[in-house]
Amino acid sequence: MVFYGLVALVVLLLVLMLYSLQKFRGKLRREKAKSEKNKQIESVYISHITRMLRLPLNTIDKACDALQDTEKAPLSDEEREKLIKIIHMNSHEMFTYMDELLEITNFDGAVPAISTIEVNLIELVMSYRREIMHEAKSGVLVCVQTNMSPHCKATLNTTLFRQLVINLLRIAARRTIEGAITIRYDWEREGLHFWIEDTGKPIPDNVRETLFSDDVSEENIVKLENKSTFISLSVCKTIVKSMDGTIKATPPSEETGNRTVIEFWIPCYVRFD
Repeated sequence: MVFYGLVALVVLLLVLMLYSLQKFRGKLRREKAKSEKNKQIESVYISHITRMLRLPLNTIDKACDALQDTEKAPLSDEEREKLIKIIHMNSHEMFTYMDELLEITNFDGAVPAISTIEVNLIELVMSYRREIMHEAKSGVLVCVQTNMSPHCKATLNTTLFRQLVINLLRIAARRTIEGAITIRYDWEREGLHFWIEDTGKPIPDNVRETLFSDDVSEENIVKLENKSTFISLSVCKTIVKSMDGTIKATPPSEETGNRTVIEFWIPCYVRFD
């Protein structure tokens, strides 16, 4: 009787060990898949950012050539001031992209900067608002609207999510000379639905359909006056796709209150307490 009891105990221990081993292997597979996915996201993002860096660098190079060209007639003070302003603006843009590049690679290269943590949603969004207010034109109102409780907490890849929202807000800030930029968000279909609305210059109809294209070739991005906008939106699509979400742009209309709206949805766990 004791023998059978020991056998049963050994069998039970073996079953528990096998179950624990399978569970551990499953966790390893998930972590490996997550790590590979993060590396893929970083690779695509870095590729896009390096393309974005080339744009202001080329503009600065051309402006410097114009300032140094002594064969042509001397530049007027107005022309010289305009070129210096172009160099200054594009230098600032380059520093912004460099900051983003260092952030996504975590600078020291030790650990990927992509981390999933729980954050207070309204505090996170308000921090984005404060950040973009420094880049918005004077007199442009930046506001946040939501029906969600201020106590809601969301579990997000905070680095990627920030890059997504800030990229969209920067695009709106570049295009909006007067009026408002509005961040709206709500809880829908077990996920977060965000709308970035602005009263800026409308996106041309013949360009809007390719805004979120994976093709960031020179032939494609030349369609926009501001080429970095096209690449920024391509980056946004990459981020949303990595989060298993969707993104689209809607032109100004009576229905949208004559505002351009870029909206995205991502699945997300939210605590409402």
